[in-house]
Amino acid sequence: MTYLVFFIVGILEGVIGGLLGTGGCALIMPVIRFGFDFAPALAVGTTLTAVVFTASSGAIQHIKMGNVDKKKPLCLQLTAVFWGLS
Repeated sequence: MTYLVFFIVGILEGVIGGLLGTGGCALIMPVIRFGFDFAPALAVGTTLTAVVFTASSGAIQHIKMGNVDKKKPLCLQLTAVFWGLS
């Protein structure tokens, strides 16, 4: 039953997020934190994991359509990794 509720919440989040142009974290985080009583760290980790998959699929689609300058994201990624590790 819990998985069904997660599934329905995910669908609603996708529809609302798609219509409003918001990120998944803004909608899913409060639902799983307060609605399902997740610990704060677990709620953040769960939300970020879900967003990684949705953001990756969107990025791949934009690369296929030719909407991405491939040199700039590489520079940003290397800079983010450097500062994230420091």
